[in-house]
Amino acid sequence: MQAPDTLDLRDYARLAIRHMAGNHDHKTGYPYFYINVHADVPSASHNGWDLIDVLSRYIDSLILAREMTGDTHGTDIEERYRRLLVENLNPTDGLAYRPETPWSQHEAEMFDQSRALNGLVTWYMQERSPELKGHIERMVNGLWQSAIHIVKRRAGYSFCFFPYASRFEEGWNPATPGEPCCYNGGALILPLTKYAEVSGDERALELARRFLHYIVDETRIFRRDGSFWPDEMHLAAGHFHTRSLSMAGILRYALLVHDPELIAWVKRAFDWAMTVSGSFGWFPEGVGTEDYYTTKHSETCNITDMVHLAIKLAEAGHPEYWGHVERFVRNHLLESQWTREDWLKPPAANVPEDDAVTTRRCMEERILGGYAGRTLPNEFVADGVMMGCCCGAGPRALFLAWDHILTRKPDGLYVNLHLNRYSREADVLSWQPHQGRLEVGMHSHGPLAIRVPEAAQESALSVERNGSPAPYTRRDGYVRIAEVGPGDSVTLRFSLQTEERHERLYNWPLQIKWRGDTVVAMRPEGHRLPLYRREPLDTDACPQREVSENERRDPAVRW
Repeated sequence: MQAPDTLDLRDYARLAIRHMAGNHDHKTGYPYFYINVHADVPSASHNGWDLIDVLSRYIDSLILAREMTGDTHGTDIEERYRRLLVENLNPTDGLAYRPETPWSQHEAEMFDQSRALNGLVTWYMQERSPELKGHIERMVNGLWQSAIHIVKRRAGYSFCFFPYASRFEEGWNPATPGEPCCYNGGALILPLTKYAEVSGDERALELARRFLHYIVDETRIFRRDGSFWPDEMHLAAGHFHTRSLSMAGILRYALLVHDPELIAWVKRAFDWAMTVSGSFGWFPEGVGTEDYYTTKHSETCNITDMVHLAIKLAEAGHPEYWGHVERFVRNHLLESQWTREDWLKPPAANVPEDDAVTTRRCMEERILGGYAGRTLPNEFVADGVMMGCCCGAGPRALFLAWDHILTRKPDGLYVNLHLNRYSREADVLSWQPHQGRLEVGMHSHGPLAIRVPEAAQESALSVERNGSPAPYTRRDGYVRIAEVGPGDSVTLRFSLQTEERHERLYNWPLQIKWRGDTVVAMRPEGHRLPLYRREPLDTDACPQREVSENERRDPAVRW
C-alpha cells in the first residue's frame, strides 16, 4: 500500500542494532565505552562502565529494537553479551561484578546493578525462563542484604540506602563515596518496580519502596518545588540522568500502587527539569548551583528518561505531555544518532595495532547508528566522543515512543503520537511535518480516539471516515469517533503551523524554525558535525513509499 515517507522509528532502530552488534571487542566480547570520532584516526576504547553498564544496556536495547523491527542482525553477538552478563553474576550474593581487566578491578559497582537488573528484567519479559527468574531474585536478595535499612517509629515507614558506590565480595569499598540517585539506590527503583509489576515479587516492590522513601523523604536531592540543584559540586552532584532515572522509577512505582501524591511529586520535578532544558529535547548532563557549573551538553540517556517520564505522565492524566514526547523524539533524539555516512572519515592508510584497551579497526560499524554522549544544541559532539551508555539508551527511547503511538484501552483504541506505526490493531500514517494530516487504517474495532496536536487544538478540524465527513466528539485533547471498525479508514486534518521562535538556552540564543512539532532549522549552525540541517522536511510536498502488510508488528515485551 502507499504510505507517507515520513518518520518511521524502525529505520533508526535498525541502525542502532548494527551499531550495538558492531561495537564489540572481538577478543573479550565486551562493548567499547568511548568512541573518539574527532581524532585523525577514530578509535574505540574500554572503560570500567562497559563491563556491566553498557553490556546490560545493549542487551536491553537489542531486545527492544528487535521487538520493533524483527531484525536478526548480530544475534550471535547479542548472545555473547547475554552470556557475559550471566557469567558476571555472583552465585552467592547475586550481584553483577566487573571482571578484573586492565581497565577495571573486580567489584560490584552499585549503579551497574541498576543497569544489570534492567537488562535482566527485559530479558525475563521476553523469555519468562525460571533460570532468569532465579538470577533476578538472587540479585534482589543480594541488594536487600547489602543495603542499610532504617525503620522509623511510624507505621509502614522505612527506608534503605547503600553507604558507598561499590563493594567487593567481602565488603564495601570505602574509597568510593556514594551519591543518592546514582549509587545509593535511586537508579534501582525503576527495574525493581518493573520486576514487581511483571512477577508479583513482593520483596522487589518493598525494596523499591524503601529506596523511594530514601530519595523522596530523607535526602535533599529534590526540593519542594521539584528542583534538583545540588548543594555542592562533586562527582555526580546535579547529574541529570540519575535524577531523571530515579524520577522514572518513582513514577512507575506511583502508577503501580495508585499514589496520586507521588505522581504530582514527579510532575513537579519534570516541570522544573524543563526550565533548564531545551523544548526540542536537549537536557544538560548536569545542573549546577551556578551557570558556570552546569554542563552545557546533553546526554542521550537524559532524553530517554524524559521520554519515559512524559509518556507515563500523559497516561497518568496529563495528556498534554504527549506533546513533549513528540517534540523530544522528532528532534533531539533523532539528531543525537549518527545516521550520516558522509560524516565518516575514510579508513586511514596506517592504522596502529590494537592493544587491550583501544581499537581503531572496523570503526564505521562502531560509529554508524550510535548515539552522541554530549551534544550541543546544534552540534553532534561537544568533546569529540560518543559514549556507550548513550548508545545503549537511545534505542530504548525509540521503543518507548513506538510502543505508545497506539494504545488499546477499555474504552477504545487511542492514537497518542503522530508517528508512523503498522500494527495488527491499525496502521497509523502521519504526513507531518509536511502537512497536518493523520490517517488511521483500522484492523480492529473502535471506538477510535486521535490526539490533536497542541498547536492545532483551537484550529478548525475535519474528520472523515472512508472519504466522507464523520461525526466526532472532543475530550482531553482527542477527537473521538464512535462508529468505526475493521476496514475503515479515518482521516484527521488540521492546520500545521510553521513559525520561527527564539529560545534562549544558557549562553546560546537560538533561532528555531518549527513545522508543527518538528524543528526544520536551527541558527546559529554548529561548526563540526552540525545538526538540524533538515531542508527536505521544510516543504508541503509529502513523499510517498510502498509498505507491505508483513511490516505490521506488536511487541511481546512492554515497558
